[in-house]
Amino acid sequence: MSKSKSTLPDAAVVLISVDLELNIPQRLALSERSLDLVTPTLLNLFERYDIAATWALADPAVSAATEGIMSSHPDHEIAVLGDPTWVGPTAGRQRFSRELARRYQSARAAGVSVSTLALRNIDRMCHFDLLVKHGVSIVRGSQLNGLTHSLHSGPVPMRFGVWNLAPNCVLPATRWTWRADHGLSTAQRAIRSAIRSHNTVHLMIDAADLGETGRRGFRMVERLLRHIADRRDRRQLESATLAAMARMLTPCRTEQPTRSILRDMAA
Repeated sequence: MSKSKSTLPDAAVVLISVDLELNIPQRLALSERSLDLVTPTLLNLFERYDIAATWALADPAVSAATEGIMSSHPDHEIAVLGDPTWVGPTAGRQRFSRELARRYQSARAAGVSVSTLALRNIDRMCHFDLLVKHGVSIVRGSQLNGLTHSLHSGPVPMRFGVWNLAPNCVLPATRWTWRADHGLSTAQRAIRSAIRSHNTVHLMIDAADLGETGRRGFRMVERLLRHIADRRDRRQLESATLAAMARMLTPCRTEQPTRSILRDMAA
């Protein structure tokens, strides 16, 4: 007989996901080039503090950011970013199936290991069987209308063994009311809560919004990463990608001694 065994660490776990795509309203005011300038700056910051993140791209196989993320240190994860045009109840099962297959298969054919689906502006998921069919193990919950989820929310089991993990907070806080210290203080409060409860904390960075804040936004991200690295070095928490968290959440099977049927028959 086999027994399920979790591999979750004893310490708190901090996860960071980064959206590297423009929303439709942002496309009217920003260019893809402005977003391209944000990516190497963020990668340098993550490398400086040795923290891996999950980077959400609409189509990893053709994204200009994929090569830089895959070749950087530490080992980051690339996820597929889903929006309401092909994910959710309004898109329909056929379109969801077609786009899911195309994006995941083309990414894997290009040598990108993908097992996370990151949602944007989607309030409800459907067709969980298709997620399993295409090897999706965890869904990053959607961040709707700039609202922040509970500081205490953590991984939630969905159907067919797929997990959901919504962001606890988003950085920058909002484009319109953003202050240099507001997003940082919210994130630090979420981290302290996770450390006290030995839970997970999931921080999401909107790269397009971050680019609009300029230098003060990057200074805020650096202070946050320094804070995480300091707590990690004190062994108060660990950092992980969403795919790594899914592997920790999925119990491994350990074999237990069993009685032999043939031995019983011979006795």
